[in-house]
Amino acid sequence: MEPWSATLTSISAWRYWKWDVANDRDYIGVPIQLVQRIPSRQDQFSQELRIASNGGGKLNYVGGLYVFSQTINGAPTSVYGPASAYWLISTTIFAAADRPDNLTDGYGQYGNSDFKMDSYAAFGEVNDEIAPRLTATLGLRYTYEDKKGDYATTVSGGVPFSTLPDPATCTALNGATLNGKDNAKLSCSDRNAIPCRTAAAACRAAVTWRGSSPTTR
Repeated sequence: MEPWSATLTSISAWRYWKWDVANDRDYIGVPIQLVQRIPSRQDQFSQELRIASNGGGKLNYVGGLYVFSQTINGAPTSVYGPASAYWLISTTIFAAADRPDNLTDGYGQYGNSDFKMDSYAAFGEVNDEIAPRLTATLGLRYTYEDKKGDYATTVSGGVPFSTLPDPATCTALNGATLNGKDNAKLSCSDRNAIPCRTAAAACRAAVTWRGSSPTTR
């Protein structure tokens, strides 16, 4: 065998993973949280080009280039049902008489996430057989990675604040909290005891979401 003969190898790979789940998040028949899921699609591509000596001499080597690309697209979704207000909103903050049973019926959070990673590498290694039982090895690898991600979410549904009954005042609404995996905080800019039916004129009601995704093991 020629001492400098070599083999050129190319390895290409592509794989994908699609997760399309639709959970009834409360895991019971009561319509509290109808949907809590993050369906996603993941694609991976890799390419390696490698050259390696075939052996037969005191000096052997291997070197090559490697490329890896990955994209992950998700659509986190959380929707509450007609029983969510009764079970999730604390009556110590929001009096039961001021809390319509359908307050959060149909209330949902809908998001889109896009993540992408590109990785590039160059590598090489040389082995020098100095003596029958002694070999010196020198190797080097350099990797560059570029990662970026985007996330956007919208909130809609539920009962409009302008339709709430008079006893539901802005003071009562302030600080009301849903205690679930995804927490919704109902707040007003004016703490005066003004019926929320007149919210458009005197009290600006806002809804903010603080979402947390459960960990899957």
